[in-house]
Amino acid sequence: MSMRLIALILSLFSPVLALADQAVDIDTLDGVTVRLAIVAPSDPKGVAVLFTGGAGKLRIRKDGTIKKGSNFLVSTREMFKESGFIAIVPDTPSDRKKGDGLPGFRDVSEYFEDLTAIIRHVNNAYNLPVWLVGTSAGTISVAHGAAKLKDPLRPDGIIFNASITEDSSHGAHVLSFDIDDYTGPV
Repeated sequence: MSMRLIALILSLFSPVLALADQAVDIDTLDGVTVRLAIVAPSDPKGVAVLFTGGAGKLRIRKDGTIKKGSNFLVSTREMFKESGFIAIVPDTPSDRKKGDGLPGFRDVSEYFEDLTAIIRHVNNAYNLPVWLVGTSAGTISVAHGAAKLKDPLRPDGIIFNASITEDSSHGAHVLSFDIDDYTGPV
């Protein structure tokens, strides 16, 4: 059996095997960490921080593979890489792994501190344009960042997919944030 056929079979039955270059744990609040799964092209032109929907619990392993990665946006990270973008997927902060995860938390000040630490790490590590990309409840994270992050942490662009625009179990919604002052591409 050729190596190419073996690789194809493995990719069909275990999609998490080849989807991460590395994982990085960053400190956010006192005693809280966020693990980032990172895939990167050899010559990147920008960074896309991909915020999953739902509870945000991806269970990123130490090697960067994602145990629970069937989310639409998370599963596109290789496409971002192939398009020249470093794709970074944040997991749930360590203090939110038990219980409900991120619903009702994406709009509070503690989460903004987590978000700030993520973007600060990305800026320091790569010094490239940074886009925030969210799907479903992840759009709340994107709106929060667009509304409150200030230069030099303000994102260079934001993308909303399947936005939460009404009250739900996720707490705030995209329209809860005033992004009128955000001047980058939407």
